[in-house]
Amino acid sequence: NNPSPTITLPILGFPSLSLAIYPNATTQQPLADRAVRHAVETLSVSYFDVAPEYGDGIAQSRLGPALRPYRSRVFLAAKTMYRTAIDAEIDLNHTLDALTTEYLDLYQFHSLSAMDEVDAILAPGGAMETFRKAKSDGRIRAIGFSAHDEKVAVRMIRTGWVDTCMFPINFAAYHYGKVGQKVLEAASDHGVGVIALKSGAKGRLTNATGTPVTVPPKGGFRHIP
Repeated sequence: NNPSPTITLPILGFPSLSLAIYPNATTQQPLADRAVRHAVETLSVSYFDVAPEYGDGIAQSRLGPALRPYRSRVFLAAKTMYRTAIDAEIDLNHTLDALTTEYLDLYQFHSLSAMDEVDAILAPGGAMETFRKAKSDGRIRAIGFSAHDEKVAVRMIRTGWVDTCMFPINFAAYHYGKVGQKVLEAASDHGVGVIALKSGAKGRLTNATGTPVTVPPKGGFRHIP
């Protein structure tokens, strides 16, 4: 496989999900164009992350045209929920078309939550085959995943095939349940980059033992996958 690049990303990224809030594509594309232009030219935002599930494809279909003038200046990440090689290949090609780009800087397994998903990805005919092939042929430059369970995240990190891990990292989760500690340790040991998800501490997570941890303990936050 091609070696992964060493890249330092900015602290904040563009909220691509917001592009899918309004359903009328005809009237909202100009708004998406202005939002992306402002983010790149005025705010110097260079990290964009999107997924087909954001608005059932609306977010990435709007982000692609809006980002076209700036593609060489930004780091573009996308995701797939598919766990088999065939389905992941189809989804990757759809995403590349929607984003009007020939490559992704990062492609991620989206929202891993159970060990059987990891089993499916790593098995013969699993999605990791598509990811590694796409990395080899240049369609993606790095392999990553997002997860909400520490055991799942640590197992993926230890495969040696991923470059990044997106996981809920915030003070509240770490303080109340040590959620994230094992992930950070494994990532450091294996040279895997960490992208902090839910830095505002939203949601119920599971720690390394699989025990649910609500942040804060008595609730008050609503889980958003």
